[in-house]
Amino acid sequence: KSREMSTSVNKNKKLEQYRHGNYHNYYYKRLGAGEQQLPDFRLELLSSHPEYFRNKKVLDIGCNSGFVTINFAKLLQPSSVLGIDIDGGLVEKARHNLEKEKTDDELQLNELEALKHVIFRKVRSTLQN
Repeated sequence: KSREMSTSVNKNKKLEQYRHGNYHNYYYKRLGAGEQQLPDFRLELLSSHPEYFRNKKVLDIGCNSGFVTINFAKLLQPSSVLGIDIDGGLVEKARHNLEKEKTDDELQLNELEALKHVIFRKVRSTLQN
């Protein structure tokens, strides 16, 4: 019986940890920790039509920790980008990642200017659990 309870508790912890389908270091794990980083296929696809995004306002729904949002802004130079997520912890991580990215010595001037127009916000979920 205690083994069943332990399994149930572990399962509930896992569900809570992944409540919104997100987890810590998602992109690090997804793109290969310690391996050669491959380009993100979404950024490759979007960059095939830069005219759709350059100097436009962009909304990234489900921005996670901001990896795609930040790189999208640097690559495609929209006039502004709003990244939103229901996970407040990930929004804070995205904000941290954005500030860290702004201090990168290898950042081009146009990339830095694009990052000045990136904002991350937490949105409330109306989902019933």
